This record gives sequence, C-alpha cells and structure tokens, in this order.
Amino acid sequence: MAPDILARKIDELTRLCLQLQQALTGFEAVVDRENEAIRRSDINELEIITQEKIAFGMAVEDKSQKIRQAIDELASATEVESDPDQPLQLDGLMIHLQQKFQSSLDKALGRLDFQIKSLATERFRIFPKLEANAYMVRKLLQYHRETYIFWQAVASDSEAVYGKTGRAVTPAKKSILTVRT
Repeated sequence: MAPDILARKIDELTRLCLQLQQALTGFEAVVDRENEAIRRSDINELEIITQEKIAFGMAVEDKSQKIRQAIDELASATEVESDPDQPLQLDGLMIHLQQKFQSSLDKALGRLDFQIKSLATERFRIFPKLEANAYMVRKLLQYHRETYIFWQAVASDSEAVYGKTGRAVTPAKKSILTVRT
C-alpha cells in the first residue's frame, strides 16, 4: 500500500486516540461530579449524572471499538501477520510499521506514538478515580438497600395497634407512613 494512504490511516488512528482521550477526560469530570453528589447525598443530581455517565460510557466504548477496527484495517493494509486467537496489539503494529516504512511514515508515526503515550498517561491517571467511584456507588447502593429495609420494617410495625400486653389487639390499619426508594 502507498505510504500516503498509510499515513492517512495512521492519522485517522491518531485522531481516534485523541477522541478517546477526550472522552475519558469528560468522563472523569462526570465521575468527579458524581462523587461530590454522593458526598452530599443529592439523589436528584445523581439521577441526572447517571444519564451523563451512561452517555460517556457509550462514547468510550464506541471510540475503543473504532480504534480496534482502525488497528485491524491498518494491520491488514500492511499485511502484518497476527495470531487469530490473540488480537494484534498497537505496539506490535507500530514496530512493524517503523521497520517496514522507516522514513516515509516518520511524521505520522511520531504523531501516533505521541498520542498513544498521552492516552496511556491519561488512562493511568483516570482509572484509579473510576475504581474509587465504583466503590462509592456500591456503598451508596448498599446504604440505600439497608435504609429501605429499615423503613419497610418501621412501616409494617406502625400498621399494628398494640395493647398493654404488647400484643396486637385490633386488625392492622393502613400505615400513614409510606416508603419511597
């Protein structure tokens, strides 16, 4: 394949890596907002943020799939042999391209290499925040489950009328306390 066509494919891959990095950065901002909303116990804001989180998650997945497709297309265009059981890694493709097209793709490969390193740095910076956020969300859900169970018990206890002996003396009445989760 002609070096100029390969350069365009490499530039497309570089652009996709930049888009993924931007999506991760945006996702980080949403996670930070969610962590603050959890600290404040602001359920309304959490509901709004959940929708944003889903959208960013889908964007990250979409960009990741497009990068995978671009890597596969670039590999097939340069006739890189890969193991069908093991997906081709970008590092291996970069080494192959640098060896096979040494000087004709230096600029495009340099830009791609820079973007890959930048994306990796961003990923390693953001992923601990995502893990902490997942922990906080799990704890929040656990707290809400326990709270729901508590208030259900309170509501069912308040439905019975008890006499001096501590036993229910009349049929249970409808509780005025309603529980919403």
